Amino acid sequence: MSTEDLRNAIQDNYDALENFRFQKATSQLENYKSLMNTKRDIARMLTILKERELGLNKDLATKEPKPKPKKEKTKTEEVKASSSSSDEEKPKKTRKPAAKKSEKTETKAKTKKAKSEN
Repeated sequence: MSTEDLRNAIQDNYDALENFRFQKATSQLENYKSLMNTKRDIARMLTILKERELGLNKDLATKEPKPKPKKEKTKTEEVKASSSSSDEEKPKKTRKPAAKKSEKTETKAKTKKAKSEN
């Protein structure tokens, strides 16, 4: 996007922002996030304009990103990798079956009765 296009887009966003503010004041604004998003868009575009004026980030688009060096695995990561790929089946954990509702109400009644006796 050229500098002139950016300036035009900024002006358009300022106009939209003014419109959103009027809608908000008259309780006609349906999407309040649009107000915040417009402000952010204006800030982004102004930042890009300022970078261009100062001559920053000129070669950002032409530079290729450096490949990240491979991270060496720690012992715990190696153990996890080897244990997850093993063919051995791990024993499944079994749960105690849940108590039936009638059993629960009986125990609640017993505890209430015991508390009231004390």
